[in-house]
Amino acid sequence: MPANPHAAATRHLSRRCPVMKSVIARVGPCLWKHDDGDPYALIVRCIVGQQISGKAADSIFAKLTQSIGAVTPRRLPPAAPRRAAPTHRSRSGT
Repeated sequence: MPANPHAAATRHLSRRCPVMKSVIARVGPCLWKHDDGDPYALIVRCIVGQQISGKAADSIFAKLTQSIGAVTPRRLPPAAPRRAAPTHRSRSGT
């Protein structure tokens, strides 16, 4: 893996967007790394991580991979259809 796997994206953003060029110059290169070699598993981890705390997401993802092995579209069990949660009315009744 290259020293900075995001180098091409950083160059592209810097060339195309003056605002991003300024941010990149101020903040520095992206240092984000992930451990999953599989893009599908990474997407699943990101979705879980957006919904709950990072520590809880790590725990749930570990249990998921322990249960089904590699996270792939075929191995991830389909979700049962869910009804939308009821909406709550404000105190004013609107």
